[in-house]
Amino acid sequence: MGLKLKSAIISGFRGFNPEVKIDFNAPVVVLYGENATGKSSTLNAIEWCLFGSSEVVGEKNTGIRERIDWEIINRNAEKCYVEVELEKDGQVYNIRREKSNGRDNIYIRFSDGGKIEGKKAQEEINKLIGNFSFRDFMTCIYQHQEVIRYILTEEPRKRDEALDRLFGFSDYRNISEAIKKFSPKGDELEKKIDEIKSWINSRIDALNEIIKRRKEELSKKGLSRVDEKERISIAKQIKKLIEDFCSEIGADLSEKFSKIDLEQKEFVDVAEEEIRRLRKLIPEERKLNELVRRKTKINHYIDEYDDLNKKRSEVKRKIDKFVRENGDDKKIKEKVKQIEQTIEALEDQKEVMNLYALIIEKVMLYLESVEDKDICPVCGTRKKGLLIQLKKQWEKEHKEKFEKINKEIDSLKKELKDKERLLKDYERLIDDWKRADEGFRKYINKIRGDEKISEREDVRRKLEKILSELESEIERLKKSTSEKTARIEEIEEKIKLCKDIDEILKDIALREKIRDIVRTQEWKKLKELSDDFKKFVDDVERIRDAILRATKDGVDEIISNAGEKISEFFGEITSHPKIKKIKIKVEQNLRSGGNQYKFYDENDENLLPVLSQGNFNSLAISIFLAMSGMTGQKMPFDFIMLDDPSQSLGFQEKVGLIKILDIIAKEKDIIIATMDSELLDEIKKMSSEKKIYKFYKWTPEKGPEINEEIVS
Repeated sequence: MGLKLKSAIISGFRGFNPEVKIDFNAPVVVLYGENATGKSSTLNAIEWCLFGSSEVVGEKNTGIRERIDWEIINRNAEKCYVEVELEKDGQVYNIRREKSNGRDNIYIRFSDGGKIEGKKAQEEINKLIGNFSFRDFMTCIYQHQEVIRYILTEEPRKRDEALDRLFGFSDYRNISEAIKKFSPKGDELEKKIDEIKSWINSRIDALNEIIKRRKEELSKKGLSRVDEKERISIAKQIKKLIEDFCSEIGADLSEKFSKIDLEQKEFVDVAEEEIRRLRKLIPEERKLNELVRRKTKINHYIDEYDDLNKKRSEVKRKIDKFVRENGDDKKIKEKVKQIEQTIEALEDQKEVMNLYALIIEKVMLYLESVEDKDICPVCGTRKKGLLIQLKKQWEKEHKEKFEKINKEIDSLKKELKDKERLLKDYERLIDDWKRADEGFRKYINKIRGDEKISEREDVRRKLEKILSELESEIERLKKSTSEKTARIEEIEEKIKLCKDIDEILKDIALREKIRDIVRTQEWKKLKELSDDFKKFVDDVERIRDAILRATKDGVDEIISNAGEKISEFFGEITSHPKIKKIKIKVEQNLRSGGNQYKFYDENDENLLPVLSQGNFNSLAISIFLAMSGMTGQKMPFDFIMLDDPSQSLGFQEKVGLIKILDIIAKEKDIIIATMDSELLDEIKKMSSEKKIYKFYKWTPEKGPEINEEIVS
């Protein structure tokens, strides 16, 4: 069992500032959000915590141009730290890396409370991961979006570089390019040779450590011998167990498995494929799968029913509150009518006052035109100061009454507008209610039709009853299939043992190929004739050729082991109508110092002219997933990380990718960073348990806000 990632605490690292803790205790964890919200920073933080600044910063180590002048500490923080919690065989390791004043420091806390730091902590990490290099981590554990981006380029040289990096051979390419470029002089020559020899020795030491650790793991499982003979012996046991199991369930062996030679490298993959096929043929297993699918459907009905009913109830609550506070539409309309009548009466009153004012005005005009201004022209009565008195009376009574009526009318009109607004609000609420009620009833009718529920039965209670019956039947079938499942698991354990031996033998072969570099006559001559510049250059070129051969052989071996799986994954993702199978062929590129990759279909037709950007992305993802699964239980980590894996993929390609990831998630945990809403929707359909974190509202000072979405 490898190391499982349980959680990460991040503070002051790149896009993060205040401390954030993220739990990864689920087979599938999704980091979802727009660009520049901290998703990639989360994956980078895990990478940095495990390997440190000297490995993850700069283009030289990573092969990623964006890592030039890469800043670790957030500009709004004085220091940063990342703490990851890893678990293996019941032992918990809390690894914490800090950076301040340009220096890294590393600590490890153990389950028993013990703590180490500095060099001892780094040595413990190397021991935990079996000297698994940062380059190995990039190749098999962490799929960087930048690598995918380089593969999508139309320039063949850059694409070949990215593929070398994806296959884990960019170090070889770098060394080959370095040998080609430098022209050593005098005492620099020996130093350069020693550097190459040191690199070769470090790779051999790393392989020795991996081989030793893997042999120790097999020894704990009872295998004292690891060789081809033991592998064939276990393969025979696997074949016999599968044959017996087929007889027990009344099934025939597949033609592919019955014809496979035990010595073929593909035996393990074919055996695994046969086991997956046989699982589906177990009658109870088929029935169980059907019931699980039906249970998921019923749960979806219940969730959707509750959601629609909740929305409907919420609208009803708003209507009731509105009526309590303002009355219903009938009361509001009555009030509107009262206000309109009052305004009309006041307007009539103003009209009467206007007529009276007109009479008074004419009387005053008449009095101003005659000499005797004290005789009333209407009744003939004499009254001293009549004109002055009329003017004062006019200004006082008429003006004040007019202003009072106008204010009252203005107030009533404002109240009228408020009532009309309330009436519109009420009508909107009623429309919302009708839509919510109609949607709810339509969904109820759909459920009744789908599940044959009568009008007399309560839909919600009936669904709960169906769900309860399904859960009881599922539990019963699980018990009845446990014996057959145990038999299959026994076979799978044997297959894992066989795979373990395959990987050790492959590592031994790779180690010998690397050793062959320094065993060549050219290498020996290089040491002897270092004073002869021209001869040295010739010898270096031969070494470069040896490295190129080793690079090509290494990739050829990977393609030999993983090629079928790459093609299978590519086909599953793309469902390309013209490509039934994809074959990768590798040639040495003497000019670049790396490999040149060509792609053909099952008829050996060149595929480069027909591969789209989405196809290249699918190919890159297929290579990464095949590489991450190729070593099976030998990986020191039981998780993989994918950064923006769906770039340039169409919808159907995303569906195919998620099908593959759903299978992989049963073997190892998967962490996916994406801004793709379509991909997120497909992830939610995965059968594996999942956690979804949504990243948003990122600021330089506070970093991202992160909320966990509850997934049913």
